[in-house]
This record gives sequence, structure tokens and C-alpha cells, in this order.
Amino acid sequence: GATVPAWAFDVDDAAPTVVLLHPNGGSRSRMVGLARVWATLGYNSIAVTQRAHGDTSGERNDFGWSARLDALAALDWAAARRTTPVLLHGASLGAAAICHAALEIDDARWSRIQGIILESPYTDLGAAARARTAMRLPPGLASAAALGLELAARLFLPAGAATAPIDGFDSVPSTCPVLILAGNQDEHAPPTQAHQYRARRPAGCTLVSE
Repeated sequence: GATVPAWAFDVDDAAPTVVLLHPNGGSRSRMVGLARVWATLGYNSIAVTQRAHGDTSGERNDFGWSARLDALAALDWAAARRTTPVLLHGASLGAAAICHAALEIDDARWSRIQGIILESPYTDLGAAARARTAMRLPPGLASAAALGLELAARLFLPAGAATAPIDGFDSVPSTCPVLILAGNQDEHAPPTQAHQYRARRPAGCTLVSE
């Protein structure tokens, strides 16, 4: 029932389509630069504004859990529009939405997905909270604040929202190539979290950390 606006960037009807999912606090406009990059490579794309962001409906941002439905909707839209393959490219919150969506993607959908790109993925809600409090508070206080945030989230977020994105990542078939992008200076999603994703997929998964 959510209204999720999106922009489609068409290059070639015979080319694959990339679903672009923005990070927390962003919107589809945040992904226009990436859409241009994909266009230079000959790919179509669709940039979605996930619920509770920008001009979408919905007031609750549950860190990618409900946004999995936006990822699935964009995937189905792209798959229905063309017969060519689809790629999923998500950054931070968008990466979490893809991992949560993986739990609900059936074999027919997986057969259309050419690959997945996870940019600055976080492993779980607790890790995301600890990274953010560590940026703003002294060490002891940061740990206590992160624990409080995680416990509060479990109380107020919908069932399933506390599920770790990295556990959803386990549902990605071994036949689906995965590229993980991490920044060595990224304080929101430290590269150690990207390495944990890589450890779950020793084959068919490439990690680029710079």
C-alpha cells in the first residue's frame, strides 16, 4: 500500500536494468550519479525512493526491513518491463533492503537477477547503532547509548525489523555473483562489516575496499 516514486533511466531496451537503492536519509536523487555511470556502461536503471524517505509515503524508517518490499517492487517492475537481466545495487540502507528482500525472492526472480552490488553494507542493527554512536560520543557512553538504541528498536519496530541483513544475505544463491564495496574511512559501515559478508560467501563474491 505504500507509494514509492522512482525515476527510470532508459538507454537500450536490449540491455539489462539496474535497480538503485539509496542510503539512509537519501532519496532517488542521491543515485542519479550512479545512474549516469551505469548508462555509460550501457545499462538501463531505475532509482527508487524508499519508504519514509523523500516524497514517499510511510513515516517509519525501520532500517531496510520494510524497504525490502520497495526493492521487490522495483525488481518486479524491471523484470516485467523487459526480458533482459536485472541487477540490484544498494548503498547502506539500500544494501540492507536487498539482503532482507533475498529472503523472499523466489527461483523465478533469481533467474532474472544477473548480480548484486552491496555498497557499505552493515551486518545488523546493533552494529549500525554502535558505529553511529561511536562517531558522536565518548567510548563508554557510546556503548551504553548503542545498547539502548538497539533495545528500543526491538520494542518499537515491527516484527522482523531486527533481523540481521547479513542473515538475509545467506539466502542469495551461490550462482548469483556478488560485489561488495567498502570504504576504509567509512565510519557508518566500517569495512570490517563488509569482510563479514565476504566470509559468508567464499565463492562468487568479490570485495573491493579502498
